[in-house]
Amino acid sequence: MDAAAKTKILDRSRAREIEKIEYPEPTLEEVRRRYGGPHLSDEELLLRYYAGPEFVDALKTAPPRKEYLSTPKPLLRLVEELSKKKLGRVLHS
Repeated sequence: MDAAAKTKILDRSRAREIEKIEYPEPTLEEVRRRYGGPHLSDEELLLRYYAGPEFVDALKTAPPRKEYLSTPKPLLRLVEELSKKKLGRVLHS
């Protein structure tokens, strides 16, 4: 980053305020105790810590994802169909 631009950004009052903030650094034990206990996988524990337990619970209770495409691999299907035709060349823009 350009030194002059960096200095200009970091000299702003809001940047100095943010620099003074002390963020909590909980231990793994504290995070496990707060977000679900020893039965959670590491992946779910991280999701709960960073995204919030409400978000993870909503994901678990959400309906199954809908498939909007009639063919699972539309690009592959297109290439297969084009390869069946006798084309001199394919034009692109």
